[in-house]
Amino acid sequence: IPKSVNENRMKENLKIFDFTISENDMDTLHSLARNYRTVPCALGTNHQIDLPSKHTDNGLELI
Repeated sequence: IPKSVNENRMKENLKIFDFTISENDMDTLHSLARNYRTVPCALGTNHQIDLPSKHTDNGLELI
């Protein structure tokens, strides 16, 4: 989270969404999705998170 008291920096921080992503770049980003977790997200916590996944030899695989 950006923190600033300088007016110019605050204006700069608001420009975070001033960009476009090409269709080709979006296809590349989507191709990176593996629907796979290498470390359970509940690691080190005292609560359980109910996610649709199954255990495999390589960790958890999202269903």
